[in-house]
Amino acid sequence: MSVDSPTYGLLARHVATCEPLLALARECRLGQPIPNLLFAAAKRLVAEEPDAPLAKLYADAAQGKAPAAGLPGVFEAFCQEKARRIIDLVRTRNVQTNEVGRCSHLMPAFGVVAQVTGQDLALIDIGAGAGLNLLWDRFDYRYSDGSAFGPERSPVRIECETRGAMPRIPARFPKVSFCVGVDLKPIDLRDDEQYRWLEALIWPDHADRAALLANAREVWLRQPPRVDAGDAIELLPALVAEAPAASAL
Repeated sequence: MSVDSPTYGLLARHVATCEPLLALARECRLGQPIPNLLFAAAKRLVAEEPDAPLAKLYADAAQGKAPAAGLPGVFEAFCQEKARRIIDLVRTRNVQTNEVGRCSHLMPAFGVVAQVTGQDLALIDIGAGAGLNLLWDRFDYRYSDGSAFGPERSPVRIECETRGAMPRIPARFPKVSFCVGVDLKPIDLRDDEQYRWLEALIWPDHADRAALLANAREVWLRQPPRVDAGDAIELLPALVAEAPAASAL
């Protein structure tokens, strides 16, 4: 965590030696990534208090500033003050990160599959969350080798560094004849609180990811994707049968 988030790297080392914070961590739901859940709960509450000292330090992180030496103490004080609400959150929420940037890897793969098979695509996204990655063909892609794909006017522009040769990608995206997500608890981005929780799961240092999420929500609201609620093991056979036979699943 420290490599990608200096802020959370510093805080994680502090939590590991701080009994009051470890006590909060022990309240996290079983099966959930404890650091992500605890930090997201605190960040969700910080968003309600923009003038709080911790909010200001998180704002500095979003601007790329190195974490202040006093950050651990400020975080600990905030968590102790909000302990009851943090416990409520970590006992009831899930870590469901919707990483829109992954589409920069998915899109070329979809293009290759369509070229090889000569068929339309049928997509089933397991663990889809809000289904943001199902909207991949509505995003604008810019790669460091100068190649660009997708609608230029899309609110979502995904930039990706390429290493090595890019596969041949058709100028037009392949047709998607069937598209559905599956999640135990689908996320409805029309619900502000569900969206705020997704925001809270983004690390303070990652302002670019927060902006991508906000723009992807705008695209989502125009035409929400289908995301079925349930266990993928139980739902998958029927979904596979529902997909067009003459498609690349």
